[in-house]
Amino acid sequence: MNKSLHHGHPLLRVEKLSIQNFRSGGEDSKILDEISFDVFPGEIVGLIGESGSGKTISSKAILRMLPHSMKITNGSISFKDTDLLSLNDRQYEKFRGKSIALIPQDALHALNPVQKIGTQVAEPFSIHGDLTKKEKKSKVFELFSRVNITNPENRYDNYPHEFSGGMQQRALTASAIALKPPLIIADEPTTALDVTIQARIVDLIRNLSRELGISFLFISHDLGLISNLCDRVYVMRYGKIIESGNTETIFKTASHPYTLALMNSRPKLLENPHRLTTIEADNGYKRSDENGTKAIIVDPKAGSTNQASRLSNKATSNHESKVLFEVKNLSKTYSNNGFFSKKNYQKALTNVNFKLALGENLGIVGESGSGKTTILRILLKLTPYKEGSVDFSGKELNEIRLEQLKDFRRNVQPVFQDPYSTFNPRFSIKSSLELACKLSPDKNESRVNSEVKEMFNLVGLDQQLLHSFPHQLSGGQRQRAAIARALLCRPKILLMDEPTSALDVSIQAQVLNLIKDLQAQFKFSIIIVTHDLPVVSFLCNRILVMKDGKVVETGETGTIIKSPSHDYTKNLIQSVPI
Repeated sequence: MNKSLHHGHPLLRVEKLSIQNFRSGGEDSKILDEISFDVFPGEIVGLIGESGSGKTISSKAILRMLPHSMKITNGSISFKDTDLLSLNDRQYEKFRGKSIALIPQDALHALNPVQKIGTQVAEPFSIHGDLTKKEKKSKVFELFSRVNITNPENRYDNYPHEFSGGMQQRALTASAIALKPPLIIADEPTTALDVTIQARIVDLIRNLSRELGISFLFISHDLGLISNLCDRVYVMRYGKIIESGNTETIFKTASHPYTLALMNSRPKLLENPHRLTTIEADNGYKRSDENGTKAIIVDPKAGSTNQASRLSNKATSNHESKVLFEVKNLSKTYSNNGFFSKKNYQKALTNVNFKLALGENLGIVGESGSGKTTILRILLKLTPYKEGSVDFSGKELNEIRLEQLKDFRRNVQPVFQDPYSTFNPRFSIKSSLELACKLSPDKNESRVNSEVKEMFNLVGLDQQLLHSFPHQLSGGQRQRAAIARALLCRPKILLMDEPTSALDVSIQAQVLNLIKDLQAQFKFSIIIVTHDLPVVSFLCNRILVMKDGKVVETGETGTIIKSPSHDYTKNLIQSVPI
């Protein structure tokens, strides 16, 4: 972190900013309520809070990118000595990119899929300069080298899909620093990236701030990243700043109950409680705190050894009794079958071996491209394999015939990273859940209806949401509904692919507690694929570490995290923000 001495005037000052959302035919709502914050030259400032707290809207107000329905009703935004709100659109265009730049959250969607990466990174030079095509290309090569994109000459003509997630984020960073703006707003720039890639992006931002003197407003819900990177931090909730100060002070001696609850919601690498602290949804608040924000309601069972946790621990401790999945020497090779190009082969898995026993939770971790998702797809019978064997309850997967597939699907259920894409948008949640329930034989309409309602209660969702469509639910609600749908089949195994990676820390805590409680009741086993080691530490009793399609280390979770033997595992653990 930089030593911020606050000499002179702030680079950016936001004072008593309020924003109203004017809905046609609906009730108006206040999005921001008199927020104030500063960013000084060379400083990295963090803005943290959950989805809906107003973090991104604050950045859009600075960049003049607010939706048409939202209007600034009070306050001021000044950059150096310029009042940004007094500028017209043409005047502000001179600021955007040259004085204030943005690194957006979703690199894949932010980049134009049909335009070459080099051309997109060179765009600020085209807008704000008069360089020749050759000069712009030379500048892009320099930018690629600065953000550690290797072989810049060869990468210039690549398209976004030819870059990994981390490389796409580096390309956006290169574009943002092209004109060396004094201020860059980084909006969740590391969300859903592997921990090692996250660490590299954070190092990159820190180095750019130190070497080029660039100030950063870093927006995130990842408290670990904020604590490692930022000089000062502002905590937001419901459109208000409820706490601010030096990062070290906030994280050591936070005073607001919401800040404390946020920090305790995150699972840790070691010494996790049986239940995580959760912040309840915005329902039924009866009082307000002294700062005018809604009262904090946390799970009263958090941190305690409740009955569900004891049952879950008992179930996972005796995991040698019955083997559900046994994988032996599993290998998988992909090939491109182009008509006009030479056939290429890519080894996705090489001699993978592991077992999953009744009541056991197994975490499979590794970077993108390590083979984690390929294993999951093979276990779900979505991807065929020819080398090695996969036994489910003593029967080879390749020998499961079409007439037996329905029973297999009922016993092995997936929960994916993005539940929105797995629900039919034209079906209500109730209809989707009823279809899953009907996979079990001999169930009439009355029984299906009652089981769907009962499961909806078990996952903590209001009955009124049953008739909602997927887009009408929040991310946390959709993930709960996805878990309910999977459990209605009464499966023996849940295969979970990054089930909490895109969720806020408090929503993540709710979902993880829910999984533990439901496992205690229904006695299913879990295989979870993730790059989030603290989640594995909280949920799993065994871990499988993968790199380049190979298992490099496996064993009890606590043992692996405390004393890893492989250098790759050590690097993964060291990359986790604490």
